[in-house]
Amino acid sequence: MSFDIHVKNFIQAHRLIKKGDVVLIGISGGADSVALTLVLHKFQYLLGFQLHLMYFNHHMAGESKRDEKFIRKLAQTLNLSLTVGEWTRKTISRNISEESAREARFKFFRQVYKQKKADSIALGHHQDDLAETVLMRIIRGSGSAGVRGILPKREIYGCQFIRPLLNVSRREIEQYLKDNKTPFCTDITNFKTDFFRNKIRLELLPLLRKTYNPDIASVLINFSQVLTTDYDYIAQQAQKQFARLAKISDSRVSFNIRSFFRLHPALQRMMVRLAYDKLKGDTRSLEFKHLEAVIQWAQHGQADESLIKLPHNIVAQRFAQQLIIKMMAADVKIVLHQKSLKL
Repeated sequence: MSFDIHVKNFIQAHRLIKKGDVVLIGISGGADSVALTLVLHKFQYLLGFQLHLMYFNHHMAGESKRDEKFIRKLAQTLNLSLTVGEWTRKTISRNISEESAREARFKFFRQVYKQKKADSIALGHHQDDLAETVLMRIIRGSGSAGVRGILPKREIYGCQFIRPLLNVSRREIEQYLKDNKTPFCTDITNFKTDFFRNKIRLELLPLLRKTYNPDIASVLINFSQVLTTDYDYIAQQAQKQFARLAKISDSRVSFNIRSFFRLHPALQRMMVRLAYDKLKGDTRSLEFKHLEAVIQWAQHGQADESLIKLPHNIVAQRFAQQLIIKMMAADVKIVLHQKSLKL
């Protein structure tokens, strides 16, 4: 089966794109996003959707001007419209964190998504990215939600993100570009181990392949897929219980303590996750240790006005017969139950 057909089948199997959709592509100039652009460009008329390219220039690498020039030329060659954004900071620091760069890029994506009234944003994540992400999250202590890794379709901040290349490998992508005689840009920061993902890709995964299992990437991907199926079932049950038990206002979600602890522990954790998601809009920073800390404290701690701090200024509070998860003002002093948290 050809690369093109393999990707098209994946798109249709997961219903990533439907006829009439406006699809944005987050393009960086790297092999992944260039291959994604070529494939979607090939099928846009057959499947009946519109394409628009987005490029965000972080000004973080010396090749940024080169990359933007390359992308502009590619857009012109394929006759695709392009929106370019850039990080307009007064001082461009080389010591920018991976998270802050990601946040700036996603903010730009959301702006274009709204302007273009788009239906989805396509990103070039592939099988190798999925294996790396699963391993990263295991090391960081993520629960089942995090270890699912990268999903084919996911809503973040009100935008629908799709990953049409999740069923192909990095090697297949590079071979596809070679066969089509299409160049791409190489980001030198991909070879530096300053970022955690690069350390996983360049150091840990090669060690695991060589020393323990040459097919470790497939093992991680299969593990993620099995966990995704199990998680989806628990999530469906949790949504039903959340609708029944949660009392929701603009800045807080509360549960009756007795009703909450009648649930299976897997559903208890999911209740906390759903409450956090309702307040924050995503759960990317929420880890298994946070969920366990909240549940242990709510079950064994004394009812008072002390708080447990969660990421992004969200807190959990047990008061009387209620477990309350709420958003706090940034300047509020928070008392931590260190013994229960164990963070």
